[in-house]
Amino acid sequence: FLTPAPYRGRPNAPYLIPVTVRAMAEIREEPVEKLAGALAANTAEAFGYRR
Repeated sequence: FLTPAPYRGRPNAPYLIPVTVRAMAEIREEPVEKLAGALAANTAEAFGYRR
């Protein structure tokens, strides 16, 4: 998978997730907090965590 801009050319890593989430929120024209909440809920559901 491509490393998000402006980090292209470097190895992709978990510390870049916020950059990707901000870009996704901008494209979807929704608040970062709303998208991050949805991602957290989906992750918890997928891995069986309780929030």
